[in-house]
Amino acid sequence: MITGDTGNNVLIGLDSVDILNGGDGNDTIEGGRGGDILSGGNGIDTLSYENSMSTVRINMAPAGNGNITLASSGDATGDTVTDDFENLVGSVRIDFLSGNNGNNVIVGGGGADVMDGSGGNDTYRFRSLSEIQEDLIVFGSGDKIDLQAIDAITGGSDDTFTFVSGPLTAAGQLHFVGGFVEGDVNGGGADFRINVTGAASLSASDFIL
Repeated sequence: MITGDTGNNVLIGLDSVDILNGGDGNDTIEGGRGGDILSGGNGIDTLSYENSMSTVRINMAPAGNGNITLASSGDATGDTVTDDFENLVGSVRIDFLSGNNGNNVIVGGGGADVMDGSGGNDTYRFRSLSEIQEDLIVFGSGDKIDLQAIDAITGGSDDTFTFVSGPLTAAGQLHFVGGFVEGDVNGGGADFRINVTGAASLSASDFIL
């Protein structure tokens, strides 16, 4: 069993059954393979399956017994996860990731992920262009799509996207049309798409750029 201290810990398990408890602080916990027992503890904690080589299915909603509703498939197979995690990171594959009624940050990772923050003001974070694979987002009031880690112009220097209401006409532009967020990073039209349900329209205020 490994228990973190009052700092912001990163706890990573092995291929066997691990018991990891973040303790205090804003911790990141990744059990790895094996039926692990994972607890976030106090603070704003992140449940990570970033290194799973297979799809994971996570539903962070409380099951009423102190644990989350679902943790299955891939490295999540057999895991017991307490309901005190706030944020979630998926694998390199196509994942099915659901939050809870809190304000969750959800990172799909690689693959065309399905992400639903459920209640709360949730943030769907993309850390690189390669993580955008026509992911499906269930967007609710108060939610944000975080693209600030992506350079909006290929070969640029940490450029930010500009949200436009019309067609994409230049590199660095972003718009919402036909249920999709589309972005242009090289001036040749849409280079990525994010499928967004639950929102009839989006504006610049719905993004972190």
